[in-house]
Amino acid sequence: ARYNKGYYTADSGMFGLKIDCMVLKRLTKQLQPDVFTHIMQFPKCPIFMVLTASWFITLYIDTLPSEVLIRIWDAYVLEGKIILFRVAVAVLRLCEDQILTSSDVNIVNAIRERAKRMYNGEELFHTAFYSDITSTITDELVKETKDQIYREIIRSYTANVPWWDICTAPRHKTKQVADKHKYAQAAAEGLAQSSRQPEAANTCAVS
Repeated sequence: ARYNKGYYTADSGMFGLKIDCMVLKRLTKQLQPDVFTHIMQFPKCPIFMVLTASWFITLYIDTLPSEVLIRIWDAYVLEGKIILFRVAVAVLRLCEDQILTSSDVNIVNAIRERAKRMYNGEELFHTAFYSDITSTITDELVKETKDQIYREIIRSYTANVPWWDICTAPRHKTKQVADKHKYAQAAAEGLAQSSRQPEAANTCAVS
């Protein structure tokens, strides 16, 4: 959990994972608007949350062929979490046809089936690290996107309006208020920590 703080602890409500899910949603909206628009037509199925949990928590171990994973893990150890976002956007790009011809939960199934057959690692790596669609995904962009989300969470808490647009399940009002307070605190801590971090390098290379 070197790079994935807030993914695995129940007391944090997996806050770190939810933030990264929102980052992935915004990257997809910016870089692949057709894919984003199609997925968002099915709000009852939290597709981005399902994908982010499946991919980021396991580092793609249940998603991609083993011969491809080794190179992704090498890059992850070298470069950090930026690799997870680059690979995620690349997978969505290579699965675009399957996504646009599927609906609801079948989108997740279609992506999983296509990803399992990505034996041509060069295609995936080129899309993830050298293509125009992912070249804009830098540590700086991810940091700026997270900081923006943190600020939105804090503003929504102080304005007493809902912010969480991923989980659609109804929740008890008392629990909802407690969660909003917890997330606002976590967002403030994340923003403070971000401001203390030196600017990360934006280069990314895979051998």
